[in-house]
Amino acid sequence: KVKLERYRFPRPFALSKLPTRDISMQSIENDKGEFRMYQGVWRMQPLPGCAPDGQEAMRLTYAVEVSPRPYLPVSLVEGRIVRDLCTNLVAIREFVTADEAVAVGA
Repeated sequence: KVKLERYRFPRPFALSKLPTRDISMQSIENDKGEFRMYQGVWRMQPLPGCAPDGQEAMRLTYAVEVSPRPYLPVSLVEGRIVRDLCTNLVAIREFVTADEAVAVGA
């Protein structure tokens, strides 16, 4: 078992020959919240040739590492991560589709 290490982020899947852009997040050091440590990465990677002509495709991956406090059941933490991930994905879809609608109307 590998110990979580601050600033060593998890690596989401990506094709190594294509460029990526990462958005990383991390809990505050010595935070007294629910997690001893929380860190993660959203990775975006364009996928040329994977969309119909005139459109673009992108892979969006997410990786997270969490070290909960001993009093938190793992199932509770997992459920919270799943709910937050679903909320984030819906927000991303709404943003992208709203942006596409603006581009089409322009």
